[in-house]
Amino acid sequence: MKKKILCTIGPNSLNKEVLCKLEKLDCFLFRINLSHTRIEDLEYTINKIRDYSNVPICLDSEGAQIRTTKFSHNFKKDQIYTFNNTLSEFSLRPFTIISQLNVGDLISIDFNSVVVEVVEILKDEIKVKTVSAGFSGENKAVTIMKDVEIPPFSDKDLKAFKIGSSLGIKNYALSFASDGKYVDQIRSLVPKDSFIISKIESVSGLKNLLKIIKKSDAILIDRGDLSRELSMEKIPVFQKAIIKNTRNLNKEVFVATNLLESMIDKPSPTRAELNDIYNTLLDGATGLVLAAETAIGKFPVESALIARNLINCYNYFKNSSEIDFSDKNKVLDIIQTNLTEEL
Repeated sequence: MKKKILCTIGPNSLNKEVLCKLEKLDCFLFRINLSHTRIEDLEYTINKIRDYSNVPICLDSEGAQIRTTKFSHNFKKDQIYTFNNTLSEFSLRPFTIISQLNVGDLISIDFNSVVVEVVEILKDEIKVKTVSAGFSGENKAVTIMKDVEIPPFSDKDLKAFKIGSSLGIKNYALSFASDGKYVDQIRSLVPKDSFIISKIESVSGLKNLLKIIKKSDAILIDRGDLSRELSMEKIPVFQKAIIKNTRNLNKEVFVATNLLESMIDKPSPTRAELNDIYNTLLDGATGLVLAAETAIGKFPVESALIARNLINCYNYFKNSSEIDFSDKNKVLDIIQTNLTEEL
């Protein structure tokens, strides 16, 4: 299968110059992350992308996830805070989560930037004590250290599906896919011939992986959210296994998170990032997902260009024999071969 690039569109790429250049780099899909897009802005965002590009758009659902609401706060050690079911100072979405918590439960906010423990249950609210101090901004990912029931789609997702369907969007990503039945459910909510990408970013998704793969058109491995539930040292192991199982079922598989993290602020990647991406392609991944790199990064086009040039290198060398260092002329030919693109 052809190797593809999927670019997330955000504040630093939602403009004519960047969108046109990303299209020239043969981006497969432009992703709109509903977790960071207001529903009131969705139609405008879709239309603006279409004003300058013919690249298909993918709506990426919020899915079965817990997030902070509109608070930013520096949590202090051993301080007591009150969380409730309203959009007050401290709360979590969806609001049904608060009622499922018990004394002693641990709540991790923004990849362990803050950890609090439930110390008291009151009517429609809980009191928590800071275990690990730190700062948390609004709309940050939250992990509850136990199993809780979360709806597969948020209210915003359902509204977005209707907007997307009315505007002819045919690509959708199911976040936090935990069971094959939810793939069936999203298909019932969007146009029948839609391309469904199921995102594996939880232990539940790993437990039901084969069912999810069979019902999906593609799988996306979100290494970031997966590392909230799985020790980071195991992420490479599961990445390789997910890719192998997905490709064995002849489905596409994309890899996301930290591919070119350094290029959010710098114009060039680290050598470790280049090696990570190339080995991800060698493992059989059919697509690379640029998220923050193209959404909020300072170098969205340069990031996509690096990804494209790595794919060019992979395509050129994948069928060649191992480098024979005894043949100096062949080594020189490979060194002098120019596979890079420019804009």
